[in-house]
Amino acid sequence: PNIEQIFRSDLNTIRHFCKIAMPQHVPTLNEIENQFLTEFDYIGEAKNLQMIADNINPTWNTKVIVPCPLIDMCTINVLVMDYIHGVRLVDGIISNYRKVAQQMGTTLEAMEEEQK
Repeated sequence: PNIEQIFRSDLNTIRHFCKIAMPQHVPTLNEIENQFLTEFDYIGEAKNLQMIADNINPTWNTKVIVPCPLIDMCTINVLVMDYIHGVRLVDGIISNYRKVAQQMGTTLEAMEEEQK
């Protein structure tokens, strides 16, 4: 609740600081704000989600499932979409990397540590 208001307040605080200490960063903050504000419009997000599904499904529908928004139930504050049972993408990626690490005789954690 009120996340947009909190976001705007926090960003305004940062912007005021930047105007004093680092004015060169103010235009970047303004652009970040513009980009993020589109995220708070869930009707727009529902339309974007539908567009993504429409573009991906003809080619990839046997490999990728995109949840479809239930447009009639969406509001500016609520995004409603299909529930898709399965493994979250990030969890699937981690699982696959664990298998790769095991095949290489190491662990995912060791591989991550090497990359630091």
